[in-house]
Amino acid sequence: MRHLWTIALVVLIVSCTDTDNSYDGFSDWRARNDVWFAQVINTARADIAAKGEASPWRIRRTLLKTYTAEGVDSNYVVMKYLGKTDEPDNDDPEFGTKSPTYTDTVCIAYRGWLMERMDYVYNETELSNVKTVFTQTYFGDFDPGTAGVVESQVSSYTEGFATALQYMKSRERWMIYIPSGLGYGSREVSIVPAYSTLQFEVWMHSWRRSTIPGDM
Repeated sequence: MRHLWTIALVVLIVSCTDTDNSYDGFSDWRARNDVWFAQVINTARADIAAKGEASPWRIRRTLLKTYTAEGVDSNYVVMKYLGKTDEPDNDDPEFGTKSPTYTDTVCIAYRGWLMERMDYVYNETELSNVKTVFTQTYFGDFDPGTAGVVESQVSSYTEGFATALQYMKSRERWMIYIPSGLGYGSREVSIVPAYSTLQFEVWMHSWRRSTIPGDM
């Protein structure tokens, strides 16, 4: 995403082994990210097959491509429903019932992670499982009352993120997994390496229709 706040925040998961100066936490990054996304989408498929509409998982085909290979996993984003926050008093009977389109404007809070990896922490003295937060609009645990939100058109985001937003409704929270081809692809963006599968937790505060010139 071209305008997201970029923050290098490494989350320590578990300490494990002694120092190995030859270790590279980003080796085979593309292949490992492809494997991770395949695991996520297969988990979603299995849960949907078992639970149907009761499953919190959804698999959504990108809305921005012309398809030559319908079944290719890289054409899809994976979404897991996390719940819905309380709705404010609103006179609009459609509030929370419809989703934005590509040209609409959304107001969202989010946090984005890279794939979990083994890497050095504590001045490169311990090799541990870490998960890097590369962007976020709030700090600490998510709280709808205090979480920072940003407003922008759906079209300003990457293909995968924009697709996911068009399946969300106001006050919903989703965990979103985006394959590299629908994210930054072969580009290295700030601290995000090329060919990274991206994971986001997103809360849609609200959205509004874009004004069309001449439309009354």
